[in-house]
Amino acid sequence: MEVGTTGTVQIMSESGGKLKNFNAGDRLVFKVKDEDLAKAQTPITQIPLTVIGAEDKEEISLFDEGNTGVFIGSIETVYSEEDAADGILQVEGYDIVKVIYLDLIQATGNTKVPMEAETIANIGSTGLLFMGRSNTGNIDGFMSKENFNAGQDVMILLRDGDINVDKTVAEQVDIRFDGNIVQDSVILALTETEPDSGVFSGVLRTAYSIPELEVDSSNDVLEVSGNEIVTATYRD
Repeated sequence: MEVGTTGTVQIMSESGGKLKNFNAGDRLVFKVKDEDLAKAQTPITQIPLTVIGAEDKEEISLFDEGNTGVFIGSIETVYSEEDAADGILQVEGYDIVKVIYLDLIQATGNTKVPMEAETIANIGSTGLLFMGRSNTGNIDGFMSKENFNAGQDVMILLRDGDINVDKTVAEQVDIRFDGNIVQDSVILALTETEPDSGVFSGVLRTAYSIPELEVDSSNDVLEVSGNEIVTATYRD
């Protein structure tokens, strides 16, 4: 009875480490090792791999550059609830992603055996963003407000533990503020109140303006008019 070698399939990070879980937006790297393919009479340089998510399924190719029997390929991921079939794997938190490689013959002589590996998409904490004022000048006296007067300084408070990557330093995160009437925009860097707090704060300076005047986009002051709606945006 003819026998071969049993192939293996792995899911790895871009740095080459084994990947038990990942964030949506990460690139997943796949490695198939099968010595039978290197021994073929006609060199095999490309093999198919099936990547299956909870709602999406993609077919990709892995390549062997030197007839070594080791094939490498990858796929981008993105957060989405749809099956786009566009070469990018759509995932949500807690989705299990499985890859399947069909091993044509194994060391036992068994043929056409699906070899599988899987990883899981992470979830995080949903960030909470507040705008308001503080009578003390720090977050201890912070009071959330839904409106403000032009010319006032607005305290910004963000609670998001996912941004707290390094627990030994106070980190920063950029928040973009856009007004809908004067059409001014400002990017404000919030600083973690202390290492490992997951709470970030900063002060947004504002000034009165009118739509007919050209805004000064070079400064860090948000120019606003009456009834201006200000939208704050950051990447969670």
